[in-house]
Amino acid sequence: MKSSGSANLIGRCSLFKQSKEDKKIYLFSNFIQRLRPNTKIVIPEFLYYFLNFEGKKFVQYLMTTTTGLRNLPIKQYVKLQIPHPSLPEQKKIVVYLDSLREKVDKLKQFQQSQLKELTELKQSILAKAFKG
Repeated sequence: MKSSGSANLIGRCSLFKQSKEDKKIYLFSNFIQRLRPNTKIVIPEFLYYFLNFEGKKFVQYLMTTTTGLRNLPIKQYVKLQIPHPSLPEQKKIVVYLDSLREKVDKLKQFQQSQLKELTELKQSILAKAFKG
């Protein structure tokens, strides 16, 4: 995202994959900047991880504010030096980060289920205490 009222959204990246069979036309908001990486040099998932994590530091440095909206100067942003190890090494990094992400997602789900159970237990205890 290149412009927003929230600093947390500026420079945030998403990965959009369209299969070759998908012939639909997709439109993007003018607040979104689309990047199409040269896949002979960088794997899109590697670029996604880099821009969302290491690239955020650069975004914070570049961000400007006008009329209450924070903006990312795209001409300067695209000058960010992106490391690009060999494609096999990028793939290894992506597989590793994907596995960590899956573990984090599972832990978040577990945490949410535990919170739900504790909330229900609390309600049960309170109901029992007040009903006798």
